Amino acid sequence: MRDPNSLPAVDADRAPPDRAYCRRCSRRLRALDDALGHCRTCRLPFAFDDRRSYAESLHFPHWTLWLSGLIWSVLLGAGGYFAAHQYGVLGVGAFLAGPFAVGGVIGYWTGAGLRFASIVFLVALLVIGGLVFALGASSLICLVWLVPLFAIPGLLGVLFGTQIQRLVLRRMPEPPRRILLAFLLLPWLVGAAEFAWSPPPPTVVVSTAAVFDATPRATWDAIAFYEQVDHEPPLLLRVAMPVPVGVEGVSDRVGAEPRCVYERGYLVKRITVRNPERELAFDVIEQQLGMERDVILRDGRFLLTPRSDGRTTVLLETRYDAPLRPRWLWRPVERRVVRALHAHVLRGMRTNAKATRIAEPPTSNGPVPSEPIHRP
Repeated sequence: MRDPNSLPAVDADRAPPDRAYCRRCSRRLRALDDALGHCRTCRLPFAFDDRRSYAESLHFPHWTLWLSGLIWSVLLGAGGYFAAHQYGVLGVGAFLAGPFAVGGVIGYWTGAGLRFASIVFLVALLVIGGLVFALGASSLICLVWLVPLFAIPGLLGVLFGTQIQRLVLRRMPEPPRRILLAFLLLPWLVGAAEFAWSPPPPTVVVSTAAVFDATPRATWDAIAFYEQVDHEPPLLLRVAMPVPVGVEGVSDRVGAEPRCVYERGYLVKRITVRNPERELAFDVIEQQLGMERDVILRDGRFLLTPRSDGRTTVLLETRYDAPLRPRWLWRPVERRVVRALHAHVLRGMRTNAKATRIAEPPTSNGPVPSEPIHRP
């Protein structure tokens, strides 16, 4: 008596066609599949003597399956990101659970193999990124950084969703929609947990030093406010954050509140320390730059240290709150952008200091001016 758990014998005289593919999962069909009477992956019935029950060429799944999976995934990805951005919960739910769920929806619902489902996911990722950028919820530099990183958890989600579909289809003819609902709810549940129990954002300090070929007096006169530098900012700054265009008001005393104007917003600062030729420090009391969900500026300062060779070392320090999580993902991006801003600032200050040094009178015994020089 044959063991009921053993595979049926394969009829050697009944050779399979040269090319035969499952109409549901696009898997290559073999003689063993014909002996079983169904595809070993998704259990769709077929027979080699019925050409209508299988495909003779590799085909895309029916458009109602892959298109519906694409639409569901785009709605999930874009809607979840906008909701997280609105409520300020840009963390694991938005950046890891979200793309994993998007990939899981596509892998589970499209009815395709892993290769085709991965292609649909990459299309969905580009569509989601385009929507987020077009509606102003993210800068270009964030998308350039996020798209390849989203691809990693997203493709893992595609693999997971595909395997879940195969396990389910071995037990029932159609995949139940309640599993799709679990993928759709995953990023929202993770985001809600982060919103309820997340710790306060950490405070980060980034410092950059540069040596100026100028005296402390000329250097002090050059640093009045770095938004007034005139040279072109690097590409990283142009795509990552608003570009400074000028300053309204002066920093001639402690308590002064100059308004620093940017291309798409402004900052209001309050001078807290003003020690000519030594230190200029300020607090940020108002920030309207369109990036308040990503970085919250707190304060900054310039420290001037004279050198024995007559030059000056300038230390530029910025302190900000960093709400984006996970920190291992965003810390290198933030530091790269802040250091690029510091380099831009110090370059402009060095140019101004050089011009001030050339314009200085030959004598250096006079009193040191306490007023910054505002250059157009």
